[in-house]
Amino acid sequence: MNHDAAAGSLPAERGNVRLKASIASMWSDRSAVYDNDFGHGFCDDRHRQLWREALARNAEPRPGLRVLDVGCGTGFLSVQLADLGCTVTGIDLAPDMLSRAREKAAAAGVAVDFRPGDAEAPPFPDASFDLIVCRHVVWTLPDPAAAFGEWHRLLVPEGRVMPVEGCWTPRTLGERLRNRAAAVLEALVPTPGHDRQWARTYPASAADLPFFGGTPAEALSEALTQAGFSFLRLDPLSDIIRHERACAPLGRKLLYGPGRRYILVARKGTR
Repeated sequence: MNHDAAAGSLPAERGNVRLKASIASMWSDRSAVYDNDFGHGFCDDRHRQLWREALARNAEPRPGLRVLDVGCGTGFLSVQLADLGCTVTGIDLAPDMLSRAREKAAAAGVAVDFRPGDAEAPPFPDASFDLIVCRHVVWTLPDPAAAFGEWHRLLVPEGRVMPVEGCWTPRTLGERLRNRAAAVLEALVPTPGHDRQWARTYPASAADLPFFGGTPAEALSEALTQAGFSFLRLDPLSDIIRHERACAPLGRKLLYGPGRRYILVARKGTR
C-alpha cells in the first residue's frame, strides 16, 4: 500500500462522510412535507395511473422480480413496484424518509423491506437483484461513478438499471428566460408545499455533486456505459409531463418540457 496516498485520501473521505451526513439530515428534515411539493407525489388518480403504466412498460414487473430502490425517499417507486408484484427493497440515508416510506407501504397494503443504506455503497452481496431503480437520486450523489459500479455489482447477469431522472438546469436562452419568469410567478403565487429556499440551504453544490441540477439523458447514458451497462431505451414520459403541466400551479407550468423528467433503462454487461 502507498501510505502517502492512503493518508492523503483520508481528509477527502472524511469530508465526504460529513457531506453525506448533512445531506441525509436535510432530507430527513423535509420528509414530513416532501410529498406535498408539486411533482413529488401524485396530482390525482390519473397521474397515479400514468406512473403505474410507465413503470409497467419499463420495469417489466413480475412476481418474484427482485428490485432495489436506491435513495428510496418516501417510497414513491418502491410502493408502486411492490403493488405491481415485485419483491422490493428500499434503502436511504435519511431515517425520517424511511419512516415515511414505511407508513406509505402500510397504508397501501404492500410489503417493502425498507432499511438504512448508502446509494454509493449498498450493503448487499453480488448479484442480489434483478432490477435497480432510483428517482431523482443521481444528482444527489458525490460519486456517481462509484454508485454505478456498485449497482453493476449488485445485479444478476443481464440485470437492468432504471433511473428516473431529469434535467432542471437551463441550457438554452429560452430555458433561462422561462426559469426566470417561473421564479417571478412562483414569488407572486407560491406553490403549496414548495420550499423556495432549498437551493440556498442545500448542504452541497455543483462543486460537490457532478450531476447537480439534473442531467440530460445522453450524459447519464454515457456514464452508465462507462460503468459497464448497455443502453436499452429512453422513455421521455411525455404523457406524465403533459398531465403534470396541465395540473401544475402557474409558476410551474413554464418549467415543464422535454427532458424535464425521463426513465432510462440499461442492461448489465461485462466489463
